[in-house]
Amino acid sequence: MKSIKMNLKPISLAVLVFLLTCSFSSFAQDKLPNLIKKIQPSIVSIITYDKNGDPLSSGSGFFINSDGNIITNCHVMEDAWDAEIKTFEGNTYHVDKVLAHNYNSDIVMLSLKMPDNNKYIKITTDIPEIGSSVFVIGNPRGLEQTVSDGIVSAVRVDPNYGRVVQITAPISPGSSGSPVMNMKGEVIGVATYQFINGQNLNFAIPCQVIDNLNPVQNFSLAKWQEIKEYGPDEMLAVLLEEGEKYLIEEKYADALKVFMAVDEQLPDMPEVSYLLGYCYQQMDRIDEAFGSYKEALKLNEKYEYAYYGMAELYYNKKKYKKVVANCDKSLFYNEQYADAFILRSNAKEKLGDTDGANLDKIKANNINAKIRLNKEAKLKRSKFAKLESNYYKKLGLTMKLRLTKSKFVNSVKK
Repeated sequence: MKSIKMNLKPISLAVLVFLLTCSFSSFAQDKLPNLIKKIQPSIVSIITYDKNGDPLSSGSGFFINSDGNIITNCHVMEDAWDAEIKTFEGNTYHVDKVLAHNYNSDIVMLSLKMPDNNKYIKITTDIPEIGSSVFVIGNPRGLEQTVSDGIVSAVRVDPNYGRVVQITAPISPGSSGSPVMNMKGEVIGVATYQFINGQNLNFAIPCQVIDNLNPVQNFSLAKWQEIKEYGPDEMLAVLLEEGEKYLIEEKYADALKVFMAVDEQLPDMPEVSYLLGYCYQQMDRIDEAFGSYKEALKLNEKYEYAYYGMAELYYNKKKYKKVVANCDKSLFYNEQYADAFILRSNAKEKLGDTDGANLDKIKANNINAKIRLNKEAKLKRSKFAKLESNYYKKLGLTMKLRLTKSKFVNSVKK
């Protein structure tokens, strides 16, 4: 048999890349209809209203978790006192609270009053490769569930927004807040703005901004309009006020989230560690309460209220000698602390020291009588006063937190 020699010309690298790109693009396009069907139930349209209840603007958003929280742009919610969220199924819900925001990056997280939601999209903080395929589902000019696709054309640093992802997928007014997704169905960014005097110059805020949000604010839309542009110091003051409000309402889980956010920014404040311990104690998270009270004492060994908190925890564990020891320390730094005398009296009674218990009761009664004479109806247990932290003083607050055995009774005063 005669052999046949075939001369094959080498394929250039450019042609190979082109063929591979076309092949991937075709594969991506084949996947797109199924991805769209899967993701559409996670996309919402937003209509906002002003303080008079008149329609204000519209935009897009998407569910980010099973709690029914959504992500959109801050500018979509600008001046809104109310907002309606319409789902893919046609159900309408009102925005309940603003949970977190980054005003500089134009991203906000909202909560809704709705049943548990399992139709949400996962985000990725990976920066997309230039040339990778993306698509957007939004509501441009009120045209719900509109799909557009394109590629990532660049990743840039914008002087106003920071890092942004430039895409060719068309977006229009009403698309703000739409998810920009890769071909895995993951959100890579939030469609935010475009250059009008250009062709396909559209930009998304990357998901790293979403990942960095700390959902602890729990503000009404009206309240958020007042504080959305606050700097870090002013926002801390507002968070402290919100945290105390939750304590008054005995919403300890909510208060805990707020104080954890404050603690991240003010890790050297014993008062915040104490409040974390108090919240943990009320939630029966005893080990964490011990840890927070000990942290407060590490930051300020003279903090009498943290010793008292430890004593209460030991009393519940029936370790009465440790109760007495911690009350002793508390009273060493504050000899007018009536609650500590009462708790020590109870512990001494359990230990069989009747005389000591009676003496402590008398001392507590005398202190309380003086308080009544001074027209102070509530016993002090915790307060923010004469703080050494220069950083905290910047907040411009005088925190006067007073509580009885069960709750705080005074509000934050600026």
